[in-house]
Amino acid sequence: MSKSDCELITELKAVLISQQYSPVVVGNYCAYASGFLDHLARRTILVTDVTEAQVERYLRDTVVLFRQRRGRRPGPRWLQIPCAGIHVPLRLLQGQWPPAP
Repeated sequence: MSKSDCELITELKAVLISQQYSPVVVGNYCAYASGFLDHLARRTILVTDVTEAQVERYLRDTVVLFRQRRGRRPGPRWLQIPCAGIHVPLRLLQGQWPPAP
């Protein structure tokens, strides 16, 4: 993860703490945001250039990874956690997420 990505995670953590999110939620959101930023870095995609389709593709991949690791599908609401962990930093950087049509 690049220095700017680390700074973004630090900012995300500070925002979530200031909004009185629980430490567990802060940890989960930061972990999923870090994973997404690493994913973007491997593909040389700038965070400011991320599209909804790229986020959806990444989320589908996380479900596949979940199934591979745990041998079962995640619960029906599980996807909300990584989704929120990705949307919050995108909102911080792009000002609005999802982008306006």
